[in-house]
Amino acid sequence: MSAALALGQRVWSTARIVWAAPFAVRFRGVLQAMLAALLLVALISWNPADPSWNAASAQAPTNWLGGAGATFADLIMQSLGL
Repeated sequence: MSAALALGQRVWSTARIVWAAPFAVRFRGVLQAMLAALLLVALISWNPADPSWNAASAQAPTNWLGGAGATFADLIMQSLGL
């Protein structure tokens, strides 16, 4: 049991070091900025007539990010109560 515990502690220690490395911090920051930009584009091009989880439509989505953008924008708009 103690060998497994020691191995687990080493793994978590190594993971903490890698997670806090400057490159990893910058990478996570860039990833978050890109995600925020994509969500902003999806919200800017949101159209209530686009097909999503609660709106069926035979037309193609007009959202600039396609069906995924229409779905995420609709989900965010519903979460905000708009």
